[in-house]
Parts: sequence; C-alpha cells; structure tokens
Amino acid sequence: MYWDGQAPLETTRTRKLPKRYTPFSYTRTVTEALRRTVRQFGDSAIVLSYSSNAVPDAATIEGLLREVKRHVEVREIGHTYAFGTHQAARRRTAREYLFTAR
Repeated sequence: MYWDGQAPLETTRTRKLPKRYTPFSYTRTVTEALRRTVRQFGDSAIVLSYSSNAVPDAATIEGLLREVKRHVEVREIGHTYAFGTHQAARRRTAREYLFTAR
C-alpha cells in the first residue's frame, strides 16, 4: 500500500517518494499533534519511547501525558546511534526516554 499510487521523484538519485504532510514533521505543529494522539488513547495505558534529539523535549511530553493520565513515569536510558560512526559525527549520543502512563 505504501507505494500504491505513488510516483517516485525522478530528480532524486535514490528515487525518493514525495513527502506527505504530517503534523508530526514540523516543530510548530508537533506538540498539538502529540496532544491529540495522547487524548485519543487516554483510556488506555500508554508507553512511549522518545529521543532527547527530538522535538518537543521530554518535559513537554511528560506534561502532555499528565493532561490525561494520573500516573506518569519517565525512565532515561543512554543510547548511541549506529549511524555516523566517524569522529566528527554529531548527535550520535542521546538519551532515550521511556514514558509509561496509566
């Protein structure tokens, strides 16, 4: 289904697909998109893995979860990404946050 009806971009070397709009892709719309998602699953337990390299920050994610959940726990786990293994690579080291909300 992913490729269905999609025409690859002929000007790209690797024939990428055109980027579809999603509110999760833009810093000005991601927080509200996450809020809507958390509210949508407000009657369920929520487990969310999130990187410190991502936007919004962990405190914002925790606040969104607390809007709908009484018990929110955050665990931090050190993580090193495998990409960019050369010495000058930036943003390889990050903190992974594991949010559990019930």
